[in-house]
Amino acid sequence: ISAAGAGGFPLGEVWSEFLKRLKHGDYPRCFREALERDKPFAVLALDADECKGCDFAYARVSETAFVDRLEYEGKIYGAILARVPPEFAQDEEEQGLFHELVGDIAFALNAIEKEDERRQLEFELRESEERYRAILELGERTGEAVVMLQDDERGEAMHVFVSDAWCNITGYSREELLNMSMADLIHPRDREAAVERHRRRMRGDVLSGLYEITIIRKDGKKIPVEVTYAPSKYKGKPVGVGYIRDISERKKIQEQLMVTGRLASIGELVSGIAHELNNPLTGIIGFADLLMGRDLPASVKNDVQVIHREAIRTAQVVRNLLAFARKQPQEKTPVNVNQAIEAVLQLRAYEQKIHNIEVHTRLATNLPEVMANTFQLQQVFLNIIINAEHFMIESHGRGTLNITTERVGDKVLAVFTDDGPGIAQENLPYLFDPFFTTKEVGKGTGLGLSISHGIIAEHGGNIYAESEPGKGATFIVELPINK
Repeated sequence: ISAAGAGGFPLGEVWSEFLKRLKHGDYPRCFREALERDKPFAVLALDADECKGCDFAYARVSETAFVDRLEYEGKIYGAILARVPPEFAQDEEEQGLFHELVGDIAFALNAIEKEDERRQLEFELRESEERYRAILELGERTGEAVVMLQDDERGEAMHVFVSDAWCNITGYSREELLNMSMADLIHPRDREAAVERHRRRMRGDVLSGLYEITIIRKDGKKIPVEVTYAPSKYKGKPVGVGYIRDISERKKIQEQLMVTGRLASIGELVSGIAHELNNPLTGIIGFADLLMGRDLPASVKNDVQVIHREAIRTAQVVRNLLAFARKQPQEKTPVNVNQAIEAVLQLRAYEQKIHNIEVHTRLATNLPEVMANTFQLQQVFLNIIINAEHFMIESHGRGTLNITTERVGDKVLAVFTDDGPGIAQENLPYLFDPFFTTKEVGKGTGLGLSISHGIIAEHGGNIYAESEPGKGATFIVELPINK
């Protein structure tokens, strides 16, 4: 009820008190009748004692009245009372006109309400679209994926918004992600801590800073990501807006830098040890040669031969150590990587044939030359190929080796992929460490890949491995193009 709708009702203190009573549900008899009756319309006689004490008596012009509910689509907006002369009170046409008029007013009130709701929704939609556009633009500018996570009846941390970049990182479609929780993607190792952080954000705790988790792609591949979240609202409820960056390449570079640092430190140590070992080994081999030339008992001569053979083997290990620790630049000339690979394959052709190793090559034509030492490059390729052969034969007595070359930007890439048992994730960071080997005792010194790493680093390139257990291993050699 407003002053405009109060007719001749006196304003001021009486009006204020009347409004207070209405707000507390203390309605006059006429309005109470309209609100409580099954049928909204009624004709009332206003000569009852209860009516005589009503505040509306001031404006009374008749002892009879029409009263009707303002109701539309089940919603009651109020009631209207109209005092009419007694001769109109029983006129059905007048009653019908009044009921129709009240219905029109209720319809108008409903339309006004819906229009207000529509405008509010439009405003909220524009506001949300602008906010989401800003969120997306920020993610795109920083090269990050954007997600919005919200708790609902389906579960915790459900995706309610995902950017294209998040679809690319996870391998899932937008439709799939919008029916998944973030917890479904997180590696079990990180899941509990990540869910707890989400719960704290939803409670209003401020958690600043970046943190790393590992997600599992649709194809099962593990991807390290860096995540930060900001609180926001979506459909009136708290939501976490996440900015997520794939840090796979960064991790790979960090691991390579760690390997390079370890190799540099070990190289200094190895160089000194190798030179110290060379002196006594030279004496052992020389005197063993002299003893084998003398007339000795057979048993003694056999022992001397063992000493000589093992000293020779030790000397070879020392030579490998010196090759690993070598710092002086080697002579380099323009080299065709394809030809270097083909030369190594010719050397291994017989071994590959008798051990059922199939080799498939896809060598790029017109591949640019690189500045390199041919024999050192061949040593690298030979080490990779022999390792692949060994593990394929050990795993299933045969194997397939795929070798490809290509130009990528200002680099030449040589990629070697086998179908062996693969490399355990925990071993990948140590592949190029000296003396690290997973081969049986006596079948490897653990220096081949270390030496290969040193050679490629000396050529200004990079060598690294990718693998998943049971899915073979891939070694990638990157070399700068000769300009």
